[in-house]
Amino acid sequence: MKDREFLRTIPLWQRTWQTLAAAAVAIGLATGCTSGTTPAAAPPHPSNTAAETQTQTSGHADAANGTPAHATNGSNAAVGNTAASGSSPPATSGAAGAVAADPPKSALVPVVVARNVDGDTLHVILPNGKEATVRMLLIDTPETVDPDKPVEPYGPQASAFAKQKLPVGKHVFLEEGVPGSQTDKYGRLLAYVYITPTDMYNEDVVRAGLARVAYVYEPNTQHLAALRRDEAYAKSQKLGIWSIPGYVTDDGYNLAAAGGASGHGTTGSTASSATAGGGSQQTGHSSGASGSSAGTAASSAGTLRIVASHLDVARGEEASVTIHTAPGAQAHIEVRYKSGPSHAKGLVDQTADASGRVTWTWTVGTSTTPGDWPVTITSNGQTVQTKVHVR
Repeated sequence: MKDREFLRTIPLWQRTWQTLAAAAVAIGLATGCTSGTTPAAAPPHPSNTAAETQTQTSGHADAANGTPAHATNGSNAAVGNTAASGSSPPATSGAAGAVAADPPKSALVPVVVARNVDGDTLHVILPNGKEATVRMLLIDTPETVDPDKPVEPYGPQASAFAKQKLPVGKHVFLEEGVPGSQTDKYGRLLAYVYITPTDMYNEDVVRAGLARVAYVYEPNTQHLAALRRDEAYAKSQKLGIWSIPGYVTDDGYNLAAAGGASGHGTTGSTASSATAGGGSQQTGHSSGASGSSAGTAASSAGTLRIVASHLDVARGEEASVTIHTAPGAQAHIEVRYKSGPSHAKGLVDQTADASGRVTWTWTVGTSTTPGDWPVTITSNGQTVQTKVHVR
């Protein structure tokens, strides 16, 4: 009763304010007890930025994707360097200047390499046990297997690079294209291939100068910025395909430019080209990021010359060499190891195609003595010599 009398002496506005204040304190305490147990979300791990430089629209259509979005040869790419082979983990492209976060591990599909086709295509065994052909996104390596085209310079090196990085039986990972754009019109699976969850093969082969950035079609452009940087690095260092002026174009590879150049791609050796008149010229070669390098290995006189090769190999790996000679001419090769002439499958006489190209590919025996061993090629009354370096 006395309490009620006391309350009557307090003005109504003051009692209302005290009641509201007490309620606010109670609500605040209750909220703090419940929300205080929830940890703050961790910030995403920074990867490559998704900023992309201005590129021109390409008129070249590949079977691999959909609507064209950018130019294919990286001539307008921003010049910047990334790690040589520690490629960026998968990133989702966003607004210019944005930082992309690593995708969940579920975005990478574990597969097993079943067969290598060339530098940008392979067969894999999917988790369901089925075999699928994978066409790697955003890259294009010189041709080696198209029956309607001659072997293009640095095509054999790109194929050898793929076999080295992605050998049959190796467990690798795929980051497939965006849902709805995961296959091309040939039914090939479109994907980025990862040697490890943080090492993308697509980047490695571009940075080595053995592939150009190409077939850029939305929406599969997640790693375009990183690949452009890799391409800019290879171009600035004149690695591989970039060692031949005018060879790389928006539409592919210009064989006319390669035909006018002398013997590109001999690796880890000194090559010499001797004409029928006895003249010869020698040039040394330096290694690039992939273990392949560009060099000059031909005489300006005569037709016969080496235009591409992969001759720095470990025992058990494949070596290759491509020559240019007169169209339709017979060509003979001899590889002489410490034990004598090699009888490896693939080292047989061949007839040059209509463009004058001949390519030999053979496997170096596992018991071959390491060292530099002579390779002698004869065709059209001329001889060219180089060496295969066995590690």
